[in-house]
Amino acid sequence: MNRFFTTLLLVSLLCTCVSAQSAFNTTLRDHLNYNPVGQAAQANNSLNDVWGYVAPDGTEYALVGLRNRVSIVSLADPDNIVEVANVPGDYSIWRDIKTYGQFAYVVADQGTSDDGILAIDLSNLPTSVSSVSYNTGNTSGADLTRAHNIFIDETTGLAYVAGSNVNSGGMVIYDIATTPGVPTFVSFAPNVYAHDVYVQGGVMYASEIYIGKITLYDVDDPNNITQMGTQSTPYTFTHNAWSSADGSVVFTTDEKGNASTAAYDVSDPNDITLLDEFRPARSVGTNTVPHNVHVWDDYLIISHYTDGVEIVDATDPANMVEIAYYDSWSGNDGGGNGSWGAYPFLPSGLVLSSDINSGLYVFDVDYQRASRLTGTVTDLATGAVLNNVTITISDPSGTTSGTIATGKYKTGIATDGIINVTYSLPGYVSQTIAVNFQRGIESLQDVVLESVAFPVALTSFTAEPFGKTSVKLHWETASESGSGYFEVERSISGIEFERAGTVAAAGESTSTQTYSFTDAGLSAATYFYRLRQVDRDGSFSFSDVIRVALNETETLSVYPNPTENSLWLPANTTDVVRIYRNDGTLVRKTKPAGRELDVSGLPAGQYLLRVGTQQATKFVKR
Repeated sequence: MNRFFTTLLLVSLLCTCVSAQSAFNTTLRDHLNYNPVGQAAQANNSLNDVWGYVAPDGTEYALVGLRNRVSIVSLADPDNIVEVANVPGDYSIWRDIKTYGQFAYVVADQGTSDDGILAIDLSNLPTSVSSVSYNTGNTSGADLTRAHNIFIDETTGLAYVAGSNVNSGGMVIYDIATTPGVPTFVSFAPNVYAHDVYVQGGVMYASEIYIGKITLYDVDDPNNITQMGTQSTPYTFTHNAWSSADGSVVFTTDEKGNASTAAYDVSDPNDITLLDEFRPARSVGTNTVPHNVHVWDDYLIISHYTDGVEIVDATDPANMVEIAYYDSWSGNDGGGNGSWGAYPFLPSGLVLSSDINSGLYVFDVDYQRASRLTGTVTDLATGAVLNNVTITISDPSGTTSGTIATGKYKTGIATDGIINVTYSLPGYVSQTIAVNFQRGIESLQDVVLESVAFPVALTSFTAEPFGKTSVKLHWETASESGSGYFEVERSISGIEFERAGTVAAAGESTSTQTYSFTDAGLSAATYFYRLRQVDRDGSFSFSDVIRVALNETETLSVYPNPTENSLWLPANTTDVVRIYRNDGTLVRKTKPAGRELDVSGLPAGQYLLRVGTQQATKFVKR
């Protein structure tokens, strides 16, 4: 069935009120609100994706997806944008748009939508547009009625449709070059559901969301597609992916709260390696969700829902640094509000953002390279590298913090000049250094920290099960001077601790003092303990962390430890395995098919591995 529409010129009377909450290194040019002031918000006027189009005369347009139509907005005057046409479509929360030549191709994904692939002829803009929908007989006999995403490889003229009602949601490939405006079926890709798809240089990057993986396929021959490599993404809910210009790095988003935009080295598809993860510093831990990432000139342009649009310098994909943002959402962090899509590829450099709730935003970005800082932090007395050091940059645009693994660190900011950087770690004297940050330059700053003497001479600290629901802790001191009390801290993860109890200290002593504490009312699990020794003047320091398994049938052991590529788990492991960074961030959640757990994609450092809820152990990734 084909359906034909013709839409004449429409002059927009929509309000262009601005509701941006915050911006950094960006300048708003104009805003088109599809829910005019004074009228109640209407579901049909909620936005989804956005794309751009450049007419033969050089006029730029925004193609904006709404739930029941595609809105075409002229950017001829970026400070006075105007809707010139719209094309109706079946109601759908999800609508995706791409262009090739003088046609836009649109898919929608909801319910009984029968738009199939909607081809919009843009050649008569701004006067009028026409459109035809194709959904019968163009998929080797199957009717493609709905789909989640479409991508067009402009070098081959092939369109890749993802998440449709055919081929189990795996990619369906069409030729749109031979007969412009008429998609012609070419082939099916592997029938693994993909939420999104990107193609470059004969490689298809499939975001296989429900198995939580980015998978690379060789599509040089569309009739003989082969898998090149695959990798689980940090939150195993792979929503979208885009590669660097040379195809050596792919950037992915997981559509989950607190998830990251991740960078992977894919130069060897058989050995895909995680390089870095980016989260906006101003909203860490607030359940914000990354949605779509695009790459332009080694910058990432990320529609980040309630964080708005994030601009990240990915010149060094192992050290991604935010350099700008435009936040149009005025509500709370987290959830599916705010910026759905962002388009950065217009020749003018304008960036388009489709805010689900408040309309189309057009803004300029002050693209500047980040100032980066790297180095190693070591112990003054022993020369040993120090883990978990916090690096705080006194940046005028906002404080940036980072942590290190195996002594090395990488961080950066979106400004330059001489700025103080503070290095701190419990048990050590903090050090502040004035660093000369320079845009586009990575500065080297190695740091040595001096340990603070433990307020007491702690000679032993042990823990052991005491019955089925208690742990007995013992510790001894050889001497004390000005000590106030010991706070016993407990953790189920080995990372985040809470107070379990308090024991008074001797205060002044030159002889052996013995202490004990019983932590009662516990469930069967692995627990971590440490002592927080507090002086009378309020200063404090921590002991080492010790571990005890309470009422467990066996202790989790993994090997080899340290490891470079794989860990071997106990033969009877059937639960979900979670891997955490030292800052408590979950970086991997998986259910191994066997005993072998692939950790080759993790950066070097120390991690905590948990099986189910009861067992835990630390391991080192080299």
